[in-house]
Amino acid sequence: MPKSTNWVWATVIGAGSVLAAPPSSKGHDEPLPATAPAPKEAPPNEAWFPKKIEYQKGKDPVIDSTVPSVFPNLVFARPTWDGKDEHYDAFQKDLEALCDRLWPRMRGNIALKIGTTDNELQRLLKAQLNQELLGYRNFIVFEKMDWSGPRLSPVPFFVCLKNIQTTVLELWTKHPQELVPWLKELVTVAKERERYIRVRVEASVFPPQYFHYAVRHRFKTETELWKATSINAQRDETRPAPKDAPRAKPAGSEWLADKKRPPSLFPDIVLPPPEKNDPDWKIRRAQFAKRCPRLNGNTGLKIEDGDSTAQKLLKARLHQGALETHQLWGQFWEGEFRTLDTRPDCLNDMLTVLDELWGKEPKRLIPWLKELLVEAKEFERYAELRAEARAIRPSELNQATRHRLKIEGELWKAKNAK
Repeated sequence: MPKSTNWVWATVIGAGSVLAAPPSSKGHDEPLPATAPAPKEAPPNEAWFPKKIEYQKGKDPVIDSTVPSVFPNLVFARPTWDGKDEHYDAFQKDLEALCDRLWPRMRGNIALKIGTTDNELQRLLKAQLNQELLGYRNFIVFEKMDWSGPRLSPVPFFVCLKNIQTTVLELWTKHPQELVPWLKELVTVAKERERYIRVRVEASVFPPQYFHYAVRHRFKTETELWKATSINAQRDETRPAPKDAPRAKPAGSEWLADKKRPPSLFPDIVLPPPEKNDPDWKIRRAQFAKRCPRLNGNTGLKIEDGDSTAQKLLKARLHQGALETHQLWGQFWEGEFRTLDTRPDCLNDMLTVLDELWGKEPKRLIPWLKELLVEAKEFERYAELRAEARAIRPSELNQATRHRLKIEGELWKAKNAK
């Protein structure tokens, strides 16, 4: 693995903790401006679709573009520290005060309350949200500890943020005055974590796909905030595509077998069997790139003149998912980080985005779903091999199969749309 020179790894904790450095010294982060002004003009259309991060052995990857935001003013403007030990305590005090002002709900300074009119479901949801917030704060405490290590996976943190977002949406979707402040805090936390992951990817501490993973989740939160603050987020509507000829159906008993993978309604949508003499996966990656150009990063997505801000966000999020998949196929980091942690999340999120963008445009939707099905089948094949070798739990293979069946269901609906 390549090593960065002059790298002092630093954690940028979502709740605003200071930087964790090796025990022998106090940590510090790269200088950031005291303010983060909004851009004077909207970002150009091509800025929404950054290039792939190409990994070269022996070199740190460089992310040469900044992915834009619909909410540029929602940003954590970190106070600066001059590096002098005698000023560190004052810096930390200013940092904690800023975090208290910026994230009062996430940090518990604005406490959840059970209202007199709350029904049983609302009480349950608030109790659930409170537990998720406690888990979030525990993450922050854990990450401050020196022994937590620089290789702590970012996935559980983002899962925690996603769960908080899901709960606040269920609680207050019809009450924007309650929902919007929560989403603003979540957007700012996601941006700060994205910045932190970018630094660690460029230092080769994290594999490149984690940067796309972080950006995709930030876009997801920005999409929900945009919906809560705008009435312009609407999906295009067009005529459906004609049906394909019906296929022969597998036998009913095949679908519910205990020790056999369920069949596929689309057996032809798959990569060819792996080559025996392909230890570095060069042939396999070439097959995937040819069969799935969109998921190899060549998405062909464009911001069109009539696209709303929500559609721009969705397309940019879809592009990040494709770049993440491209990195997952790189296989350079396989021994360090398990792709099973993020692959199902990426597949699910891309399905959600595709439905929002083109749920009623099968001609645009189907090519994407076909590529997702190829990826899901390859994911299932990989998980099956790992399960047979007892490298993963059987439940993780069940998860991979479940995601493949879910994508097949969406593809069947798109092909049979009325």
